[in-house]
Amino acid sequence: RKFDKAQILEAASFHGDIGENKKTLDGMASKEQALVHQEDAAIKEQLLTSGKTYRDKFGMKFLISAQGKSGKELLAALNARMGNAPEVELDNARTALWEITRKRLAAHPTNNLQEFITDALKRHKVDAAQACISTGEGQLQNLAFGSASAKTWFEVASLSKTIGSCFAIEYFRK
Repeated sequence: RKFDKAQILEAASFHGDIGENKKTLDGMASKEQALVHQEDAAIKEQLLTSGKTYRDKFGMKFLISAQGKSGKELLAALNARMGNAPEVELDNARTALWEITRKRLAAHPTNNLQEFITDALKRHKVDAAQACISTGEGQLQNLAFGSASAKTWFEVASLSKTIGSCFAIEYFRK
């Protein structure tokens, strides 16, 4: 949500344009634009033409979460946003990137980590767990599950290496 324009351009660089031929889109984008692909050629051409006008005006491609939306709906949204101020469109782009990312992560078949951990917490009667993922480049991502309280903070901290080791052993065993 804090991306500047350069970061938005970088994050959107691999996103195909709305209305683009499905053969030129990656698999996920093609699925997200499934309803667009069902439209007649005139709607798809309008989407591409209006998308170019949008890019010329705002200096970035038109970003929107296309999943479940028809070409006509997307064209209406594109045309409605053409009158916005550039800073409004930057915010719309941030929102769209977040929505696309959230939907893609939720749809990915191997992305059931939260469900897996929540089930494991219940099964083992653990109130809360936290994991910290490192990219190895000084970037850390903290994930918290359950509901920790002042009472459980020490318990969680004192077991983190044990739980992490058990997880790693089970993961590599499988």
